Amino acid sequence: MINTCSGQDRQEEKIDLLNNYIEFLNASVHGLSIAQVIFVNYNKVINKYVDINSHELTQISNKDLPQNIFGGTDSYLNFYDQSDTPEALAEIAKEGGLQLQIRLSSTLNFYTDNIISILKEINQIRFDVEDYIKDHDLNDREAIYGVYEYLERATVLFNEYSSAHLSMVELLFNNGIPKDNTVVETMLNLHTTNKMILSYLRRNEGKGVDDKLRQLKTQVDEFRRLVDNNTYDAQNTEYLNDILIKNNAIIKKLDDYVTTAYVPLEDEAYG
Repeated sequence: MINTCSGQDRQEEKIDLLNNYIEFLNASVHGLSIAQVIFVNYNKVINKYVDINSHELTQISNKDLPQNIFGGTDSYLNFYDQSDTPEALAEIAKEGGLQLQIRLSSTLNFYTDNIISILKEINQIRFDVEDYIKDHDLNDREAIYGVYEYLERATVLFNEYSSAHLSMVELLFNNGIPKDNTVVETMLNLHTTNKMILSYLRRNEGKGVDDKLRQLKTQVDEFRRLVDNNTYDAQNTEYLNDILIKNNAIIKKLDDYVTTAYVPLEDEAYG
């Protein structure tokens, strides 16, 4: 009995340590969403000089943000209201990772360091583009190409982040997900279906969206039954209900898209 409890305690401790890396990834994605808005707005600035219609998505610029949106001493950032900054969470995860198996922690920390390097370069490009625009006349077509070069580099970095993120997720999944957990399995199904819908939307494949929307509705109903028929602590209940709320909102937008082909202007591509 003592050995069983000890083994269970060790597994729970391992899950907590792995969750530190997940929190780091979540915060990184959140920070990247802020950077992405900045880059989209830069793209719309130069669109005005090349006769492309441009709709300004969000009134946000570098002056509205701290020097480092991913960490640093000035990152009291209110958009990390559920966690610390990615840089701080990376240190927490790496320190805790020392208690994991050496091979596992070394690999996770390798990806973590790689991601931090990517985030720092993305943060710097915010200011590089701003300075470039200030110093060049964008009525000159050659000057516009310089902005595009920065934005293309940002795109490469976002793709590199995605690759590192997916590698970490796979590693965390293989080392931490409990077997035969119906709730976790259903959440993974929801996540997979949402990703497939996004892929179909990007390729403008309406039939694929229709099919996956029906599947998503079935999965949400199944997930709701699991939540209603089981008892969870307050924090987990909040998380599970939040998943339901977000997926129902996704379904509402997709229903509007399927029936009317309506896409909110702020969700359209770069213009």
